[in-house]
Amino acid sequence: MRIAVLTRQIGNYHHARFTALAEASLDFAVVSLANEGNFAGFVSNAATDYEVYRLYDSKAAYTDAVREGRAARDVAMALDAIGADVVALAGWACAESFAGLRWAYDNGASIVMMSDSQAEDATRSSWREAIKRRIISYCDAGFVAGEAHGRYLASLGMDSERITMGYDVVDNAHFATGAQRAREATGKSELRASLGLPARPYFLASGRFIAKKNLPLLIETYAEIAANSGDCPDLCLLGDGEQRDLLEALIQKRVLVEKVHLLGLRPYDDLPAIYGLAEAFIHPALHEQWGLVVSEAGAAGLPLAVSRTAGAAQLVEEGENGILFDPADADDLKRALSQLAQMNPDERTKWGQRSAEIMSNWGPDRYVEGLTRAAELASKQVGTRGRPKAISWLDTVLISRLSRKIIMDVA
Repeated sequence: MRIAVLTRQIGNYHHARFTALAEASLDFAVVSLANEGNFAGFVSNAATDYEVYRLYDSKAAYTDAVREGRAARDVAMALDAIGADVVALAGWACAESFAGLRWAYDNGASIVMMSDSQAEDATRSSWREAIKRRIISYCDAGFVAGEAHGRYLASLGMDSERITMGYDVVDNAHFATGAQRAREATGKSELRASLGLPARPYFLASGRFIAKKNLPLLIETYAEIAANSGDCPDLCLLGDGEQRDLLEALIQKRVLVEKVHLLGLRPYDDLPAIYGLAEAFIHPALHEQWGLVVSEAGAAGLPLAVSRTAGAAQLVEEGENGILFDPADADDLKRALSQLAQMNPDERTKWGQRSAEIMSNWGPDRYVEGLTRAAELASKQVGTRGRPKAISWLDTVLISRLSRKIIMDVA
Protein backbone atom coordinates (compact mmCIF):
# COMPACT_ATOMS: atom_id res chain seq x y z
CA MET A 1 0.00 0.00 0.00
CA ARG A 2 1.60 3.23 -1.19
CA ILE A 3 0.41 6.48 0.41
CA ALA A 4 0.68 10.00 -0.99
CA VAL A 5 0.38 12.75 1.64
CA LEU A 6 -0.54 16.22 0.39
CA THR A 7 0.55 19.26 2.40
CA ARG A 8 0.78 23.01 1.81
CA GLN A 9 4.38 23.05 3.08
CA ILE A 10 6.65 20.95 5.27
CA GLY A 11 6.87 22.69 8.61
CA ASN A 12 9.07 21.48 11.43
CA TYR A 13 6.24 19.46 12.93
CA HIS A 14 5.38 17.97 9.51
CA HIS A 15 9.00 16.90 9.14
CA ALA A 16 8.89 15.08 12.49
CA ARG A 17 5.77 13.20 11.40
CA PHE A 18 7.15 12.24 8.00
CA THR A 19 10.46 11.17 9.53
CA ALA A 20 8.52 8.87 11.85
CA LEU A 21 6.69 7.39 8.84
CA ALA A 22 10.04 6.73 7.18
CA GLU A 23 11.48 5.16 10.32
CA ALA A 24 8.44 2.88 10.45
CA SER A 25 9.26 1.81 6.85
CA LEU A 26 5.89 3.00 5.54
CA ASP A 27 5.71 3.20 1.75
CA PHE A 28 4.79 6.86 1.22
CA ALA A 29 5.67 10.08 -0.57
CA VAL A 30 4.90 13.72 0.21
CA VAL A 31 3.60 16.32 -2.23
CA SER A 32 4.45 19.78 -0.85
CA LEU A 33 2.86 22.74 -2.58
CA ALA A 34 3.81 26.25 -1.43
CA ASN A 35 7.09 25.45 0.40
CA GLU A 36 6.90 28.78 2.24
CA GLY A 37 5.37 29.39 5.67
CA ASN A 38 3.41 32.26 7.18
CA PHE A 39 6.46 33.32 9.19
CA ALA A 40 10.23 32.86 9.24
CA GLY A 41 11.33 29.54 10.65
CA PHE A 42 8.07 27.70 10.02
CA VAL A 43 9.30 25.64 7.09
CA SER A 44 11.75 22.88 7.97
CA ASN A 45 15.24 23.18 6.52
CA ALA A 46 16.25 19.71 7.69
CA ALA A 47 17.38 17.09 5.21
CA THR A 48 14.59 14.73 4.24
CA ASP A 49 15.14 10.99 4.22
CA TYR A 50 11.75 10.46 2.62
CA GLU A 51 10.39 10.96 -0.89
CA VAL A 52 9.20 14.53 -1.55
CA TYR A 53 7.75 16.28 -4.59
CA ARG A 54 8.06 20.05 -4.12
CA LEU A 55 5.87 21.87 -6.64
CA TYR A 56 6.29 25.62 -5.96
CA ASP A 57 8.98 27.54 -4.11
CA SER A 58 6.76 30.27 -2.62
CA LYS A 59 3.21 31.15 -1.64
CA ALA A 60 3.08 33.58 -4.56
CA ALA A 61 3.99 30.86 -7.06
CA TYR A 62 1.44 28.56 -5.45
CA THR A 63 -1.26 31.24 -5.65
CA ASP A 64 -0.53 31.88 -9.34
CA ALA A 65 -0.69 28.17 -10.12
CA VAL A 66 -4.05 27.80 -8.39
CA ARG A 67 -5.65 30.81 -10.06
CA GLU A 68 -4.35 29.80 -13.47
CA GLY A 69 -5.58 26.23 -13.06
CA ARG A 70 -2.08 24.69 -13.18
CA ALA A 71 -2.12 23.36 -9.63
CA ALA A 72 -4.57 20.55 -10.41
CA ARG A 73 -2.42 19.41 -13.34
CA ASP A 74 0.81 19.61 -11.34
CA VAL A 75 -0.62 17.67 -8.39
CA ALA A 76 -1.96 15.01 -10.77
CA MET A 77 1.46 14.67 -12.41
CA ALA A 78 3.11 14.20 -9.00
CA LEU A 79 0.54 11.58 -8.04
CA ASP A 80 1.11 9.82 -11.37
CA ALA A 81 4.81 9.65 -10.56
CA ILE A 82 4.12 8.36 -7.06
CA GLY A 83 1.57 5.77 -8.16
CA ALA A 84 -0.40 6.09 -4.94
CA ASP A 85 -2.91 3.55 -3.68
CA VAL A 86 -4.10 5.98 -0.99
CA VAL A 87 -4.20 9.78 -1.17
CA ALA A 88 -4.24 11.67 2.16
CA LEU A 89 -5.77 15.13 1.77
CA ALA A 90 -4.87 17.99 4.14
CA GLY A 91 -8.32 19.53 4.57
CA TRP A 92 -11.41 19.86 2.43
CA ALA A 93 -11.08 23.29 0.81
CA CYS A 94 -7.82 23.76 -1.07
CA ALA A 95 -6.79 23.22 -4.67
CA GLU A 96 -4.43 20.38 -3.85
CA SER A 97 -7.14 18.46 -1.99
CA PHE A 98 -9.58 18.78 -4.87
CA ALA A 99 -6.87 17.69 -7.29
CA GLY A 100 -6.02 14.72 -5.10
CA LEU A 101 -9.66 13.71 -4.80
CA ARG A 102 -10.20 13.78 -8.56
CA TRP A 103 -6.96 11.90 -9.24
CA ALA A 104 -7.93 9.22 -6.73
CA TYR A 105 -11.28 8.62 -8.43
CA ASP A 106 -9.69 8.58 -11.87
CA ASN A 107 -7.08 6.05 -10.75
CA GLY A 108 -8.96 3.79 -8.36
CA ALA A 109 -7.12 5.03 -5.26
CA SER A 110 -8.72 5.46 -1.86
CA ILE A 111 -8.93 8.78 0.03
CA VAL A 112 -8.14 9.76 3.62
CA MET A 113 -9.37 13.15 4.80
CA MET A 114 -6.95 14.63 7.35
CA SER A 115 -8.55 17.27 9.55
CA ASP A 116 -8.08 19.25 12.74
CA SER A 117 -11.33 21.20 12.51
CA GLN A 118 -13.81 21.04 15.37
CA ALA A 119 -17.39 22.34 15.47
CA GLU A 120 -16.53 25.23 17.81
CA ASP A 121 -13.74 26.68 15.67
CA ALA A 122 -15.95 29.15 13.81
CA THR A 123 -19.50 30.26 13.20
CA ARG A 124 -20.88 27.65 10.84
CA SER A 125 -22.89 28.54 7.74
CA SER A 126 -25.32 26.06 6.27
CA TRP A 127 -24.02 26.41 2.71
CA ARG A 128 -20.40 25.81 3.69
CA GLU A 129 -21.37 22.80 5.77
CA ALA A 130 -23.37 21.45 2.84
CA ILE A 131 -20.34 21.74 0.56
CA LYS A 132 -18.17 20.01 3.16
CA ARG A 133 -20.64 17.13 3.38
CA ARG A 134 -20.51 16.65 -0.38
CA ILE A 135 -16.71 16.56 -0.34
CA ILE A 136 -16.57 14.25 2.68
CA SER A 137 -18.99 11.85 0.98
CA TYR A 138 -16.22 11.00 -1.50
CA CYS A 139 -13.64 10.25 1.21
CA ASP A 140 -13.11 6.74 2.52
CA ALA A 141 -11.66 7.39 5.99
CA GLY A 142 -10.74 10.25 8.30
CA PHE A 143 -7.56 11.03 10.20
CA VAL A 144 -8.15 13.73 12.82
CA ALA A 145 -6.40 15.48 15.68
CA GLY A 146 -8.52 14.41 18.64
CA GLU A 147 -11.92 13.48 19.98
CA ALA A 148 -13.75 16.76 19.22
CA HIS A 149 -12.38 16.71 15.68
CA GLY A 150 -13.62 13.16 15.19
CA ARG A 151 -17.11 14.14 16.34
CA TYR A 152 -17.16 17.04 13.90
CA LEU A 153 -16.04 14.91 10.96
CA ALA A 154 -18.69 12.33 11.86
CA SER A 155 -21.32 15.08 11.90
CA LEU A 156 -20.36 15.79 8.28
CA GLY A 157 -21.13 12.23 7.27
CA MET A 158 -17.95 10.23 7.89
CA ASP A 159 -18.58 6.86 9.54
CA SER A 160 -17.11 7.20 13.04
CA GLU A 161 -15.69 3.67 12.78
CA ARG A 162 -13.48 4.89 9.92
CA ILE A 163 -11.96 7.83 11.82
CA THR A 164 -8.57 7.60 13.54
CA MET A 165 -6.73 10.10 15.77
CA GLY A 166 -3.19 11.46 15.98
CA TYR A 167 -3.02 13.97 13.12
CA ASP A 168 -1.68 16.88 15.22
CA VAL A 169 1.53 15.81 16.94
CA VAL A 170 4.96 17.36 17.45
CA ASP A 171 8.48 16.04 17.88
CA ASN A 172 8.23 15.23 21.59
CA ALA A 173 11.88 14.22 21.86
CA HIS A 174 13.09 17.54 20.43
CA PHE A 175 11.26 19.50 23.13
CA ALA A 176 11.76 17.08 26.02
CA THR A 177 15.49 16.67 25.47
CA GLY A 178 16.18 20.35 24.84
CA ALA A 179 14.09 21.45 27.82
CA GLN A 180 15.85 19.07 30.20
CA ARG A 181 19.25 20.13 28.90
CA ALA A 182 18.36 23.77 29.62
CA ARG A 183 17.17 22.95 33.14
CA GLU A 184 20.40 21.09 33.89
CA ALA A 185 22.71 23.71 32.34
CA THR A 186 25.47 24.86 34.67
CA GLY A 187 25.37 28.42 33.33
CA LYS A 188 21.63 29.13 33.44
CA SER A 189 22.08 32.88 33.75
CA GLU A 190 24.28 32.95 30.65
CA LEU A 191 21.81 30.74 28.78
CA ARG A 192 18.92 33.01 29.72
CA ALA A 193 20.88 36.07 28.59
CA SER A 194 21.81 34.44 25.28
CA LEU A 195 18.12 33.71 24.63
CA GLY A 196 16.97 37.18 25.68
CA LEU A 197 15.04 35.78 28.64
CA PRO A 198 14.47 37.56 31.96
CA ALA A 199 16.63 36.63 34.93
CA ARG A 200 13.48 36.14 37.00
CA PRO A 201 11.14 33.13 36.74
CA TYR A 202 8.58 33.52 33.95
CA PHE A 203 5.34 32.15 32.57
CA LEU A 204 5.30 31.57 28.81
CA ALA A 205 2.71 32.00 26.06
CA SER A 206 3.31 31.46 22.35
CA GLY A 207 1.39 32.26 19.18
CA ARG A 208 0.83 34.71 16.40
CA PHE A 209 -0.03 38.19 17.61
CA ILE A 210 -3.53 38.17 16.11
CA ALA A 211 -6.99 38.75 17.58
CA LYS A 212 -8.04 35.13 18.09
CA LYS A 213 -5.00 34.44 20.29
CA ASN A 214 -6.52 36.73 22.95
CA LEU A 215 -3.19 38.15 24.11
CA PRO A 216 -4.48 41.62 25.14
CA LEU A 217 -6.78 39.99 27.70
CA LEU A 218 -3.90 37.84 28.91
CA ILE A 219 -1.78 40.95 29.52
CA GLU A 220 -4.63 42.82 31.22
CA THR A 221 -5.36 39.86 33.49
CA TYR A 222 -1.69 39.32 34.24
CA ALA A 223 -1.37 43.01 35.20
CA GLU A 224 -4.01 42.57 37.92
CA ILE A 225 -2.31 39.51 39.36
CA ALA A 226 1.20 40.97 39.24
CA ALA A 227 0.00 44.13 40.99
CA ASN A 228 -1.14 42.06 43.98
CA SER A 229 1.74 39.59 44.08
CA GLY A 230 5.30 40.77 44.31
CA ASP A 231 6.73 37.34 43.56
CA CYS A 232 4.54 36.57 40.55
CA PRO A 233 6.72 35.23 37.70
CA ASP A 234 7.23 37.49 34.68
CA LEU A 235 5.32 36.85 31.46
CA CYS A 236 7.08 36.09 28.17
CA LEU A 237 5.26 36.06 24.83
CA LEU A 238 6.80 34.18 21.91
CA GLY A 239 5.70 35.24 18.43
CA ASP A 240 4.90 38.27 16.34
CA GLY A 241 2.12 39.64 14.19
CA GLU A 242 -0.30 42.44 13.42
CA GLN A 243 -1.12 43.15 17.09
CA ARG A 244 2.46 43.79 18.18
CA ASP A 245 2.01 47.57 18.40
CA LEU A 246 -1.20 47.08 20.36
CA LEU A 247 0.52 44.74 22.82
CA GLU A 248 3.50 47.08 23.24
CA ALA A 249 1.15 50.00 23.95
CA LEU A 250 -0.77 47.93 26.48
CA ILE A 251 2.43 46.90 28.24
CA GLN A 252 3.43 50.57 28.50
CA LYS A 253 -0.04 51.60 29.70
CA ARG A 254 -0.10 48.97 32.46
CA VAL A 255 3.52 49.77 33.48
CA LEU A 256 4.66 46.22 32.75
CA VAL A 257 7.85 46.92 30.80
CA GLU A 258 9.93 45.15 33.46
CA LYS A 259 7.51 42.24 33.77
CA VAL A 260 6.14 41.39 30.31
CA HIS A 261 8.62 40.50 27.56
CA LEU A 262 7.91 40.16 23.83
CA LEU A 263 10.44 37.61 22.61
CA GLY A 264 9.58 37.78 18.91
CA LEU A 265 9.94 34.82 16.56
CA ARG A 266 12.69 32.40 17.51
CA PRO A 267 14.47 29.59 15.64
CA TYR A 268 13.03 26.13 16.11
CA ASP A 269 16.17 24.92 17.84
CA ASP A 270 15.87 27.65 20.51
CA LEU A 271 12.32 26.73 21.50
CA PRO A 272 13.01 23.73 23.80
CA ALA A 273 15.26 25.80 26.06
CA ILE A 274 12.76 28.67 26.19
CA TYR A 275 10.04 26.21 27.20
CA GLY A 276 12.33 24.36 29.58
CA LEU A 277 13.28 27.45 31.59
CA ALA A 278 9.63 28.57 31.99
CA GLU A 279 7.53 27.95 35.10
CA ALA A 280 4.31 27.20 33.23
CA PHE A 281 2.62 27.64 29.85
CA ILE A 282 -0.55 29.63 29.16
CA HIS A 283 -2.69 29.38 26.01
CA PRO A 284 -5.62 31.84 26.07
CA ALA A 285 -6.83 31.53 22.43
CA LEU A 286 -10.52 32.31 21.86
CA HIS A 287 -10.69 29.44 19.39
CA GLU A 288 -8.02 27.05 18.19
CA GLN A 289 -8.27 23.98 16.01
CA TRP A 290 -5.60 22.27 18.09
CA GLY A 291 -2.76 24.45 19.42
CA LEU A 292 0.54 22.73 18.67
CA VAL A 293 2.30 25.08 21.09
CA VAL A 294 0.39 23.34 23.89
CA SER A 295 1.77 20.02 22.68
CA GLU A 296 5.28 21.49 22.60
CA ALA A 297 4.95 22.87 26.13
CA GLY A 298 3.54 19.58 27.41
CA ALA A 299 6.37 17.62 25.83
CA ALA A 300 8.82 20.05 27.46
CA GLY A 301 7.32 19.15 30.84
CA LEU A 302 5.39 22.30 31.75
CA PRO A 303 2.20 22.84 33.75
CA LEU A 304 -0.53 24.01 31.37
CA ALA A 305 -3.28 26.61 31.56
CA VAL A 306 -5.32 26.15 28.38
CA SER A 307 -8.44 27.59 26.81
CA ARG A 308 -11.34 25.13 26.90
CA THR A 309 -12.02 25.87 23.23
CA ALA A 310 -8.60 24.71 22.03
CA GLY A 311 -8.48 21.23 20.55
CA ALA A 312 -5.39 20.56 22.67
CA ALA A 313 -7.48 21.05 25.81
CA GLN A 314 -7.79 17.27 25.52
CA LEU A 315 -4.21 17.09 26.82
CA VAL A 316 -5.10 18.75 30.13
CA GLU A 317 -6.17 16.78 33.19
CA GLU A 318 -7.63 19.32 35.63
CA GLY A 319 -5.62 19.49 38.82
CA GLU A 320 -3.10 16.93 37.59
CA ASN A 321 -1.11 18.74 34.91
CA GLY A 322 -3.05 21.89 34.28
CA ILE A 323 -6.10 24.12 34.37
CA LEU A 324 -8.82 24.73 31.79
CA PHE A 325 -10.57 28.08 31.55
CA ASP A 326 -13.09 30.03 29.46
CA PRO A 327 -10.94 32.37 27.30
CA ALA A 328 -13.75 34.91 26.93
CA ASP A 329 -14.21 35.19 30.71
CA ALA A 330 -11.60 37.49 32.27
CA ASP A 331 -12.44 36.23 35.76
CA ASP A 332 -11.92 32.62 34.73
CA LEU A 333 -8.59 33.44 33.10
CA LYS A 334 -7.62 35.31 36.27
CA ARG A 335 -8.50 32.24 38.33
CA ALA A 336 -6.21 30.08 36.20
CA LEU A 337 -3.28 32.53 36.31
CA SER A 338 -3.69 33.07 40.04
CA GLN A 339 -3.58 29.35 40.69
CA LEU A 340 -0.36 29.01 38.71
CA ALA A 341 1.17 32.01 40.48
CA GLN A 342 0.32 30.63 43.92
CA MET A 343 1.79 27.16 43.29
CA ASN A 344 5.20 26.41 44.70
CA PRO A 345 8.00 25.18 42.40
CA ASP A 346 7.62 21.56 43.53
CA GLU A 347 3.92 21.57 42.64
CA ARG A 348 4.65 23.02 39.22
CA THR A 349 7.35 20.40 38.65
CA LYS A 350 4.90 17.62 39.53
CA TRP A 351 2.32 18.98 37.11
CA GLY A 352 4.98 19.32 34.42
CA GLN A 353 6.01 15.71 34.86
CA ARG A 354 2.40 14.66 34.36
CA SER A 355 2.24 16.77 31.17
CA ALA A 356 5.24 14.88 29.82
CA GLU A 357 3.59 11.56 30.70
CA ILE A 358 0.41 12.51 28.87
CA MET A 359 2.36 13.70 25.84
CA SER A 360 4.18 10.37 25.61
CA ASN A 361 0.98 9.07 24.00
CA TRP A 362 0.74 12.00 21.57
CA GLY A 363 4.02 11.90 19.68
CA PRO A 364 5.00 11.00 16.10
CA ASP A 365 4.37 7.29 16.77
CA ARG A 366 0.70 8.10 17.19
CA TYR A 367 0.73 9.85 13.83
CA VAL A 368 2.21 6.75 12.20
CA GLU A 369 -0.37 4.52 13.82
CA GLY A 370 -3.29 6.81 12.98
CA LEU A 371 -2.39 7.39 9.34
CA THR A 372 -1.57 3.73 8.75
CA ARG A 373 -4.89 2.60 10.21
CA ALA A 374 -6.83 5.27 8.29
CA ALA A 375 -5.17 4.18 5.04
CA GLU A 376 -6.08 0.56 5.74
CA LEU A 377 -9.70 1.47 6.48
CA ALA A 378 -9.86 3.64 3.35
CA SER A 379 -8.48 0.88 1.13
CA LYS A 380 -11.26 -1.45 2.21
CA GLN A 381 -13.87 1.06 1.02
CA VAL A 382 -12.88 1.09 -2.65
CA GLY A 383 -15.40 -0.90 -4.65
CA THR A 384 -17.93 -1.14 -1.80
CA ARG A 385 -21.43 0.30 -1.64
CA GLY A 386 -20.25 2.85 0.87
CA ARG A 387 -18.23 4.69 -1.76
CA PRO A 388 -19.73 6.55 -4.75
CA LYS A 389 -18.62 5.00 -8.04
CA ALA A 390 -17.77 8.38 -9.52
CA ILE A 391 -17.85 12.09 -8.75
CA SER A 392 -21.20 13.44 -9.92
CA TRP A 393 -21.32 16.01 -12.72
CA LEU A 394 -22.67 18.60 -10.28
CA ASP A 395 -19.83 18.04 -7.84
CA THR A 396 -17.33 18.00 -10.70
CA VAL A 397 -18.46 21.52 -11.61
CA LEU A 398 -18.40 22.59 -7.96
CA ILE A 399 -14.91 21.22 -7.41
CA SER A 400 -13.61 22.80 -10.63
CA ARG A 401 -14.79 26.22 -9.47
CA LEU A 402 -13.49 25.84 -5.93
CA SER A 403 -10.15 24.60 -7.24
CA ARG A 404 -9.20 28.11 -8.36
CA LYS A 405 -9.97 29.81 -5.05
CA ILE A 406 -7.23 30.61 -2.54
CA ILE A 407 -8.17 29.68 1.00
CA MET A 408 -5.24 29.99 3.41
CA ASP A 409 -7.10 29.35 6.68
CA VAL A 410 -9.90 26.81 6.82
CA ALA A 411 -12.18 25.94 9.73
